[in-house]
Amino acid sequence: MKYTFSALLLFFIACINKPVEYTVSIPDYRNTKEPQNDPTSHKDKDVEIFKRIFMGETYSTIIYRNDHGVLRGYQADVQADKNYDKATYAWTNDSTVTVRLFVSSTDSAKRFSISGNGNSTSLEGGN
Repeated sequence: MKYTFSALLLFFIACINKPVEYTVSIPDYRNTKEPQNDPTSHKDKDVEIFKRIFMGETYSTIIYRNDHGVLRGYQADVQADKNYDKATYAWTNDSTVTVRLFVSSTDSAKRFSISGNGNSTSLEGGN
């Protein structure tokens, strides 16, 4: 009985700590006006992912987070040679989002993480 309780407790803790993953379609703004990094029209933990032209085919991600009481938007761009139509993302901590761009009809994917803190944005992966 003691082992069953311990196993259930560990399972419950693992489920609580797992980041929530969202799946979204990627809008194409290559021929239209793209969204702007505008915290006034967003809330904490909003994420935008879209396709645009910036030094070639580019996928932009903007994450919005509360940084010391101020809502800020952090934007990073990833160039890609695939035509990704979907993305999954999850907040892994208070300042970092992991993103997976993918083609829904195949298993082709690109992964990266974007972090925002203070006045800086960092991008890991995505090459």
